[in-house]
Amino acid sequence: MSTSEFVKNDTYHHGNLRHALIDGALELLAEDSSFSLRALAKYVGVSPTAVYRHFSDKTALINAISARGYRLLLEEFRALPVHDDPVEQALEYGVCYVHFAQNNPQLFELMGHHDCTASEENAAIAREFFEYLASHNQRLAPDMDPEVLTRTLWSLVHGITVLGRGGVLGNFSREDYRGYLRQSYALLFR
Repeated sequence: MSTSEFVKNDTYHHGNLRHALIDGALELLAEDSSFSLRALAKYVGVSPTAVYRHFSDKTALINAISARGYRLLLEEFRALPVHDDPVEQALEYGVCYVHFAQNNPQLFELMGHHDCTASEENAAIAREFFEYLASHNQRLAPDMDPEVLTRTLWSLVHGITVLGRGGVLGNFSREDYRGYLRQSYALLFR
């Protein structure tokens, strides 16, 4: 998408420059993760000063992009079919997480560096994301602390995702990941 196409199609002229900058950064990120704030300003069609009004530096922008990534992943989770069997539901979330990482590798990489204390926006999405998972994971082991369970399952799925992305697990299909996660969950929930 060219800069002129982006400017014509975005809504920042109506007071939503921050949103447009994050959208533009996501598009640039898909092409080159080392883009600068100046490159983002040029891409969106605004002055570098306008970018700095919303993001003090690239770290602030990366935190906002990461928060958007968690928001997008949460939306994908919410769109999944609901299963009566909590293990099947956990498998849906796990496979969704893996495929989100595969489909958005640069964004996924940034999300691993998400500072949930950087702003109220970041803290809010971090809480919403975690609470959503915890509420569903609690069905897996009602007697277990949902925070500990959620962190454990997230670590497991994240580890499998990172190993898979790195090629350590071979060339897994969607069903291969589902089977691997199913076996992993069977070890935890006997």
